[in-house]
Amino acid sequence: MIKLLVTRVLPEPIWEDYSLDNFEVIEHDFVDITKAKPLEYPAHRNVLVSSQNAVGTFDLKQKRVFCVGTRTQSALEERGFSVHQRFSSASDMANEVTKLGEPATFICGSKRLPIVEEVFRDKQLKLQVLVVYKTTRTPRKFSEKWDAILFFSPSGVHSFHEQNKQAPLAICIGETTAECAQTYGHPTVLSKNQTKKSVVQAAVDHFQS
Repeated sequence: MIKLLVTRVLPEPIWEDYSLDNFEVIEHDFVDITKAKPLEYPAHRNVLVSSQNAVGTFDLKQKRVFCVGTRTQSALEERGFSVHQRFSSASDMANEVTKLGEPATFICGSKRLPIVEEVFRDKQLKLQVLVVYKTTRTPRKFSEKWDAILFFSPSGVHSFHEQNKQAPLAICIGETTAECAQTYGHPTVLSKNQTKKSVVQAAVDHFQS
């Protein structure tokens, strides 16, 4: 039996396409997301959005929007916002946007790697940071030995390791999450797309190939 730990409780329809006879799957939400009310409005034309959780606070129809991941792009477009360019990681997004030589607004959560801020600081460009959601870690200790863990954010990785030391294979939603998992010693596999279903697909494919 292949034992998988999923660090988010996923909607049931995600699992419906898979035969899980050879899998034991345990889900736990290792992070809790709550909305935060920012004190400012986006001041610059260029707006960077790193997560779908950051979508919905502001009207971005008059902005040039850059984002990370297909889920974030979909969430933006569902609200009628045009995405100028999508990236696979926050690092790629920041490095590309700073080539414009213009200030920008970064819409994000309270727990994040300082990648975007560091790139703008290195390029000596102004960056307005608007925190629109708060991430609270909700760790849980497990005694089981996992064949793989499915991670959906760096915060989920950190939360898992607050009470657990083992570092089995990590199936990760994106490059930033994979890089975080590697710092704890996990070998990593990236999903083809940055969606929860794609992470599940990557896990199933890995063990059934």
